[in-house]
Amino acid sequence: MDAAAFFPNPRDFLTNKGPELQYTIIIYGSKPGDPLDDSRFGENQRRVEVTLRPRLPKENMPCAEIEAFAHIFTAFQWQDIKHTNYWRCEFCNKATRVSKTNFMSWAHRDPPIALAYVHLMCNNVKGKCAQAHRKVERYVCMTHGCLPSPPLQDDGIVYPLASACAGCQKDSSVSPDLSRCAKCKLVRYCSKKCQDGDWERHEPFCAAVKEVKWVPNEETPGPAVAATAKKTTEKRVSKKKAHEKRSPKEERVPKEREPEQRSSFDFRLIFFILFVIALLKFLWF
Repeated sequence: MDAAAFFPNPRDFLTNKGPELQYTIIIYGSKPGDPLDDSRFGENQRRVEVTLRPRLPKENMPCAEIEAFAHIFTAFQWQDIKHTNYWRCEFCNKATRVSKTNFMSWAHRDPPIALAYVHLMCNNVKGKCAQAHRKVERYVCMTHGCLPSPPLQDDGIVYPLASACAGCQKDSSVSPDLSRCAKCKLVRYCSKKCQDGDWERHEPFCAAVKEVKWVPNEETPGPAVAATAKKTTEKRVSKKKAHEKRSPKEERVPKEREPEQRSSFDFRLIFFILFVIALLKFLWF
């Protein structure tokens, strides 16, 4: 199927009237400082899970066309998938410019479902990391039934760094502190100029994003920070309780003097009553 004929303009994604495609893209990578042993993999392996709901062009599309739509959507919006974090290679801590993607779909379902695993890598053709991905791919294909990605050849092209700005894609823009799109909270930019200039291309992807889930959660303090905060809180509570026990106000007005105050008040009341009775007798007689 010819992509240009099927979608003459990527902005057609914004005007499609067909049913929604339940599309999940899971992007795997690492960041500087991640452990280099097997602990970097497993349930909490660094990744971002992006839930998208792009609309299909029409109703009652054949399964093959639905799968083609998912592939074409991914290709057109690749900058939005790649430039999402201060990424390093999934299998080592080297910079990443390339990737491998494993795709699967359940296009016969209602609504149709698609899933893509994106592995950001330092080298997707040869070397230890390429070999490591092939092992992962064999396992995923065996357990989930997806097709292996086609073998690649080194084309000699130097692609942009995944940690660069999605707009200019310059190596000089690489930084852990790039700003994210305020709407999708995913795609990163080095400046407002780059973001504004990229909006026409980015908008179809941005409109389709429904949820972004980071693993581990980058908005939650790490264990060390959380533990420190807990200790500080406990220390403040302890100091407050000690201060309450030594309150000068309580020392100036001790509880043992309260009976004396009540006794004095009772005596004055009795004296006043007797005075009133004596006065009435004097006036009466």
